[in-house]
Parts: sequence; C-alpha cells; structure tokens
Amino acid sequence: RLLQLLVSQLFFMSWLFDLFSSAREWKTDKKSLLLLFIGLPIGAVVLCIVTLVVFELVW
Repeated sequence: RLLQLLVSQLFFMSWLFDLFSSAREWKTDKKSLLLLFIGLPIGAVVLCIVTLVVFELVW
C-alpha cells in the first residue's frame, strides 16, 4: 500500500516536471501560462494533502 502511494507520488512529480518543461515552449501562449499558474498551486496543495494522509496512515 505504501509502495503504491510512493509510486503515485513519483508519477505526480513526473507530471509536474512535464508541465514545467512544456511551460518553456508555451511562453507565447498566455492561456496555457495562466493554466500553469493556476494548476501548480492546486497540484502543490494536493501533493501536501496526499503526503499528510500518507504520514497519518504510516504513523
């Protein structure tokens, strides 16, 4: 179960990395940049919540 959660977190991190790398190509597209700025804080909050839940389950 813990391994599954770690794998999902790694998948999430790689998705964020893909978002960052595509953001460099998006510099001219303002809508995509706006989506990126909205999506990153939401993603960070989700990641924090998932991490907290994992710690609650482990301890």
